[in-house]
Amino acid sequence: MGGNLIQVLVRSGHKVRAVARSKKAQDAVFHIGAEPVEGDLGEVKALCAGMSRCETVFHCAAAMKFWNEERLHEQMYVEGTRNVLHACEKEGVSCLVFISAAAVQGMTPGRLSVPRSVAWASAVFLEALWRWLDLRGRPPITRSLLSLIGMPIELSDAKARTELGYAGRVSRSSGLEELRPLAQSG
Repeated sequence: MGGNLIQVLVRSGHKVRAVARSKKAQDAVFHIGAEPVEGDLGEVKALCAGMSRCETVFHCAAAMKFWNEERLHEQMYVEGTRNVLHACEKEGVSCLVFISAAAVQGMTPGRLSVPRSVAWASAVFLEALWRWLDLRGRPPITRSLLSLIGMPIELSDAKARTELGYAGRVSRSSGLEELRPLAQSG
């Protein structure tokens, strides 16, 4: 997801910096035209370095492991997002775009479906089976994955509007119109 976003932004003429953990990730960021910044979501100092003099930050980091990774999820999605928000505030970033892991999962629905209760029971059974037989990898469906993709998610900015005085700068329809040429060019 991040690599594709970087390519679209660079092609559109934007100067891009991206926080990357490993040397391999930093090389990949460099080769697609962005400036790599060594660090991760646990390092506010690195996040601040990456955000220095930026107007807009895209937060689209995701842990794509959905099996026995509760602590990783807590670090990535709660603590990591908290650190991103703190760094944005510290660096005076005027716009943060948060892209949820549900959007980057990349799963396409099949032709068949089962009720949520059946999917949940299957996930419980498969997780137990994987633990009991000490199988490698992860079950084909897990409760974490179902929690992420199995329910509609609705976000509200009501609290930000009432408590922080937030007012959107772009309407939903205008924002989608602005994104249409970017999506078509990629």
